[in-house]
Amino acid sequence: MTAVSFPPGRKRRATCLAADRVGTSATYPLSADTVRPSGRVRSVVIFVHDVPALLTVDAVNMKFNQTRVLRNAALSVAEGERVAVMGPSGSGKSTLLYIALGLLKPQSGTVTFCGEPILNQSDRALSRWRRDNVGIVFQFGHLVQELTVAENVQMPLLVRGGSRAEAASEATRLIKHFGLGHISDRYPSQISGGELQRVAVARAAVHKPRVIFADEPTGALDTVSGAAVLDLLLEVTGRGAGAALVMVTHDAEVAGRADRIVTVKDGRTSSDLSVAAL
Repeated sequence: MTAVSFPPGRKRRATCLAADRVGTSATYPLSADTVRPSGRVRSVVIFVHDVPALLTVDAVNMKFNQTRVLRNAALSVAEGERVAVMGPSGSGKSTLLYIALGLLKPQSGTVTFCGEPILNQSDRALSRWRRDNVGIVFQFGHLVQELTVAENVQMPLLVRGGSRAEAASEATRLIKHFGLGHISDRYPSQISGGELQRVAVARAAVHKPRVIFADEPTGALDTVSGAAVLDLLLEVTGRGAGAALVMVTHDAEVAGRADRIVTVKDGRTSSDLSVAAL
């Protein structure tokens, strides 16, 4: 974060890079205590994030048959930023998520990761990109039913070429940290919905991805279980953890725990607000 000092002068407004908007500018009105009765302005310091966008979705249009699902939609996420994507059912928010993941290819628009376009890559290259950079949490977990909890959490490390011993060690550490050690040898059908989602978060985070995508991660849970899952998602993401979070949700309280809320309505990203500004 960089401090930019504006010397005294007669202007009552200052323009800078917005801390809550990646790569955009915003105009900040100065508060009353920065303006002298004479109209002169005291020195003002505005803090500016100098973190470039990690993931950018730009001008995306998507149709299913003749139905337009996304219209010029956009999304930008910085390193370690937590972004909630909200909208009514059928608004296109999950479709936007899957396009950002490279699982769907739109009729037009771009997706870039660290400045590099990804949609023009082959399916194999996209699979490698997701393997190395992405964690995913689905609404219903989607654990492999034939594998135990421990084996499910080990999978991202094994597919990256890690040894079984290393994968088992790291998975065990994270499972215990999440308070799931007592169910590590059970199968998904033998655990509760809340436990299943906590395992899904562990699986998404175990290989230390650059970004975790979560599609309604608390949508099928009761309030207490949902809060526990959300706490874990926030623990493994953020600037301190080194991972960004893109989370689709219809729950305003869940979205309020993010850094920024992007609203999708009728296929358009209709608003993009910092939670701190709300």
